[in-house]
Amino acid sequence: LTPAAYATYGYDQWADELGIDVDASYSATRVMETKHGNMEFKEHKAPKKMYMEFEREGVRGAIITREDLDKAYVLMFPMSMYRETSISEASKQAQAGGGSVVTNITRVGNETVNGFDATKYKADYKDSNGSGEGFIWVADGIPVRMDMTYSNGRDRGEKMLMYLKDLQVGSQKESIFEVPGDMKPMNFGNLLGGALGGGNGQQSQQPRDEAPTEAESEEAAKGIRNALKGLRDRFRRDQ
Repeated sequence: LTPAAYATYGYDQWADELGIDVDASYSATRVMETKHGNMEFKEHKAPKKMYMEFEREGVRGAIITREDLDKAYVLMFPMSMYRETSISEASKQAQAGGGSVVTNITRVGNETVNGFDATKYKADYKDSNGSGEGFIWVADGIPVRMDMTYSNGRDRGEKMLMYLKDLQVGSQKESIFEVPGDMKPMNFGNLLGGALGGGNGQQSQQPRDEAPTEAESEEAAKGIRNALKGLRDRFRRDQ
């Protein structure tokens, strides 16, 4: 899972063909629906910056991507801690894993999506694990809906629907994309690289000055991995 995917949805290479403005600024709630369940994310976007907040199984967290700084941050609110990683290094790992390709992009027409006039595109998708096809709707340069069918070695014809609701197009406060001042850095293994492994854990509710022990770090990692597990289906191509 690469932090860059959060900033550009994996469409940056095909932004022109899909009419996507990678510098669009907005706030919205992103809804993801799959057979594994539904998730919602509070989302803020500005040029080269993105904030996504989620809550899963009682764990509240957020991911900030700062392409302007080549940094991504995973915020762990229950612990008042955060994890920092390099976007370029994570992207290299993703490319080494096979990458992804969008092909046969075709403009279908225009439709209204949640009150916005959107252009509808049909596209095929392929990665090292499988392939899919579906539709992408873009309004004001923003991907506002995606309805895809994906198949791999385990699942055939799996449906995935994503859309934005409560979309507000406009500039965002710079403070949204900053790590809160009361959070402390956490130092344990590659959290983003292993974020999809599952597991359960309990986090300390109190921030501390000293670094966590190895055992505490592992428990924290399990908890955050469990919280992020739902992201696997959305960004399957970046694993």
